[in-house]
Amino acid sequence: MRIAEAFLRSIMEEESSERGWRTSGTRQSTLEHVYRPLMLAYTRQQQPEEVERLFEGMIQAGGEPSLGTLTMLL
Repeated sequence: MRIAEAFLRSIMEEESSERGWRTSGTRQSTLEHVYRPLMLAYTRQQQPEEVERLFEGMIQAGGEPSLGTLTMLL
């Protein structure tokens, strides 16, 4: 999990012009694709505080909640 978190931090710290990983979708959906797998891993490990922390990070980065990410918060 630490490696995944470090990877997430590293790609979010890149300049927007260097973000070649962006998909053809909107910024909001791209952020969900980046954050959601790690949120799901913490959900499966029953660590709701970590899911909430990542959700807040996604929102602060400009993402929007989806049905999937909101369900993980339950």
